[in-house]
Amino acid sequence: MPIRVLDPAVVSRIAAGEVVERPASIVKELVENAVDAGATAVTVDLADGGLRRIRVTDNGEGMDFDDAARAFLRHATSKIASAGDIESITTLGFRGEALYSIAAVATVELTTRQQNAESGTLVRMEGTALKDHRIAGSPPGTTVVVGNLFENTPARLKFMKKPGIEAAYAADIVIREMLSHPAIAFRFVSNGRTLYQTTGDGSLQNALLCIYGKELLGEMLEVEATSGGIAVSGIVGGPRAARPNRTRQSYFVNGRYVRSYRLSRAVEQAYGTRLMRHRYPLCALNIALDPAMADVNISPGKLEVRFRDEARLIAFVTDAVRDTLEHAGTGFSAQAAPEEDALAEKGHGGQDIKEASSLPFGFEGRPPRGLELREEAAREPEKGSPKSERDHVGRTEQEGLKGAEAAAGTGPRYRLAGRLFDTYLVVEMGETVYIVDQHAAHERILFDKYCDLIKKGSVPSQQLLVPEVVTLTPQEFAQVEPALTDLVSLGFAIDLFGGHAVRVSALPFLLGNARMEDFLKELSHAGVLSDPVALRREKIAKLACRSAIKAGDAPSEEELDALFGLVIQKGSAITCPHGRPVMVEMTKKSLEKTFGRIVV
Repeated sequence: MPIRVLDPAVVSRIAAGEVVERPASIVKELVENAVDAGATAVTVDLADGGLRRIRVTDNGEGMDFDDAARAFLRHATSKIASAGDIESITTLGFRGEALYSIAAVATVELTTRQQNAESGTLVRMEGTALKDHRIAGSPPGTTVVVGNLFENTPARLKFMKKPGIEAAYAADIVIREMLSHPAIAFRFVSNGRTLYQTTGDGSLQNALLCIYGKELLGEMLEVEATSGGIAVSGIVGGPRAARPNRTRQSYFVNGRYVRSYRLSRAVEQAYGTRLMRHRYPLCALNIALDPAMADVNISPGKLEVRFRDEARLIAFVTDAVRDTLEHAGTGFSAQAAPEEDALAEKGHGGQDIKEASSLPFGFEGRPPRGLELREEAAREPEKGSPKSERDHVGRTEQEGLKGAEAAAGTGPRYRLAGRLFDTYLVVEMGETVYIVDQHAAHERILFDKYCDLIKKGSVPSQQLLVPEVVTLTPQEFAQVEPALTDLVSLGFAIDLFGGHAVRVSALPFLLGNARMEDFLKELSHAGVLSDPVALRREKIAKLACRSAIKAGDAPSEEELDALFGLVIQKGSAITCPHGRPVMVEMTKKSLEKTFGRIVV
């Protein structure tokens, strides 16, 4: 088969296919041009998802008569002049192929006028051919109208989705620009209806509220951190703003929207146990750094990015988000159930609820102000008949509670009103009723205690009378062997024992009588042993889960009292280590509304 030199028209369509995949691709290129032109107001108007018409209007600097036509030439741009400029690019566009590629697959009409010019310019293109170029009336700025999309490439048109889906793709592009440039007033219109509109007041929080609604009120935290020439700024959301997917995550590098799984993982790792599994946080974060440290010239869409020192940047983003979450007040992390739903799900429909425990109603107490797990108590169990680890934890909490009450003497009073289904504590405090999951609450408390002990380097261990030898499969052993140092720091005494076996001679005290074989196999199958941070979080969560009070257990009233006191004391006790809520709350006012005592 002979080699042929392709016709320029064919080359144009091939090149256009790399830039223009669907209407959203055109919207992206035109909006980025508007931003680069210094616009403070941008309107995107679609008809039939952009398949029939796309109109983008801005109030930017505009172009003169000659530049308006020159902009449609291939690789014609005002943003770079030499190859060296690519290393320091700060504009969103720079390849000089957007308008050329759009004109190759559609008809394009551009009207533009510079801010101080007396008249404007009109340019009309069809298939890269110039059909009209003349002086015309125009407001300051630029308007680009794209029609007959893919009319000359019917095969591509067949692969387009329904207009509503194509409009959603385009809306997603505009939303990212709204978040990247909150100082620009954006409006997104589809078939005559305004779907999204921002004020352009420069507030990222207001932009998020305009896009996602008032459900984000009280659920946004500002992130601001700088180190070594890298700055991270933006917003992260609270647990109630989390979603079952990553659609509300936006990452920007020097104001440019990028897709990066590594950045997503960095943020999610910072949340740790604050979210349930398979829930993903809301965030809009911009990373400002030297343009030479990031390569965005990977593909025509400029959505991918490579960082020169990616490991350092990823660690910095994780630390910045984690610090923000840890310094958030309890108001940010308060977990409350919706007022009506909280009542509707409790089973009011004549269901007979039997008494769940022998706890007498009316037991009163005060929450403790401080409680520490005493290492000497953990290392030296009482003589006599052996106690379970859970008994020991309950005992130390009782002792801590009594000491705290004696020292404090004051504090918010609460009343343990009872238990439901041998699982949930019902507690009245002031004008609020709390329903606490006893297992999740105890699990969180143990988790935090264990984390504190690790930070102090003083994890209590218990020696085994007979060391346990665990034989692993080759795959499991390959996961466990590199993690031995981390296991030791968590309170294990563990070493290699030949072949694929390890010998365990001591366990963390909180692990109790757990079987090491099950424990190691679970962790190796979880695939976290190669990640030190995930390893520690997963292990500590499992330690806490195995040691905590279980659903159906019947602790003493003193243990329950101590448990709730610790929950109230902890602002971080919003979720268990696996991300489940620890407690929900209902106010007296919401109950009175439900029973018609208050008419609003």
